[in-house]
Amino acid sequence: MKRLNINYKIPSIIVFLMLFRVFHLGGSIDSPHAWRQFDTNQYIEGYYYDDAPFLAPTVCWMGGHKTLILEFPLPEYAVAQLYKIFGPHLIVARLFFLLFFVLAMVYLYKSLRLVFDNWVPEFAVLIAGTMPLALYYSKNLRNSISIIRFRIPNGWKTNRIV
Repeated sequence: MKRLNINYKIPSIIVFLMLFRVFHLGGSIDSPHAWRQFDTNQYIEGYYYDDAPFLAPTVCWMGGHKTLILEFPLPEYAVAQLYKIFGPHLIVARLFFLLFFVLAMVYLYKSLRLVFDNWVPEFAVLIAGTMPLALYYSKNLRNSISIIRFRIPNGWKTNRIV
């Protein structure tokens, strides 16, 4: 049997990891940490329904008093812009955060490829992508995966310099 070309290994793994998550993209916000996802959803809805200023997101749990949150809400703002195109559907937000997961896995592969020339990068991406925590956090409305997505390229660039 002919071996899979190396150019198709990582895209095949990424497609598998995305298909692994398709069954979990629907439904409502789920636990654990549902409270944090509802907060993130409130930021998104504030941008979408209320046209809140980009640099002045507020929390919903202070009642009528608009308390400023101390986050840089770029992912939430981007999802609100996608809501204006596709409508306010939870699956739109989940697909957006899934994109960050895919980018994080690509950069994890690229980082490990700088160190290993064998099967280790592909195997590591497969293991990291199928872990239960990765499955949960790659589809929820928490921006933990987007933070990881921006952190891994820094390690990749550092490894390239060294």
